[in-house]
Amino acid sequence: MKVFRTLHVRGAEIELEQMLARLDEMVAQQPGWRRDSEMEDRVRERTATDYRCYSMIAPGAERRVQVWVVEKRGQVEVANVVAEDRGNLSYDEYNQAVEAFCERGVKLAAAGMALDVALGAPTFSPRDRLGDDVAAVLEDFASRTNKATGASHPQDSELWRKFVITAHKAGADVTPGDWLARWLASDAGFPVEVAYELAVRYENERQLLRQFESNAA
Repeated sequence: MKVFRTLHVRGAEIELEQMLARLDEMVAQQPGWRRDSEMEDRVRERTATDYRCYSMIAPGAERRVQVWVVEKRGQVEVANVVAEDRGNLSYDEYNQAVEAFCERGVKLAAAGMALDVALGAPTFSPRDRLGDDVAAVLEDFASRTNKATGASHPQDSELWRKFVITAHKAGADVTPGDWLARWLASDAGFPVEVAYELAVRYENERQLLRQFESNAA
């Protein structure tokens, strides 16, 4: 499934500061790009956080977007990308903006420094988070179960419990956020409400198993 790409730059703080200074220079050299200090001031007044806001035309579109960057201890990251016209960005629009910002700005600014520039993938699979063995059990459940009822039927429930137990034994992610629900709905074909019910059920059952083991120890 498609996801919003991440962009992190990690390294020594002094080099991160140098990279950010270079980045401002690189942005100023890109036609249609600029740093929006006025927007930064507005956000700083509301959040007391020092974000950097870079305004640019999203590649392949006629929409201007704002790439919001924040510096944390030991890393700089893209916190969000929003459209200046206040409309929602598609996954493709968001990711194209992050990729362009990385290639035309961040990588050039970080050149020659001991910095790790990590651009996240634009797609996600359960295998990325769960590992091949656990994901295979999840995929088996998704392919064989009644999509409309989720894990309600006894046979489907058995497949579901096998996934939860396998994930628990493997020490897989307990709190997947929204990726499990999104994958079940977008890639596996479950109704949205069923997908989110299953995601909540997964977290609750994993927590129950952890509590059981803790009490039994």
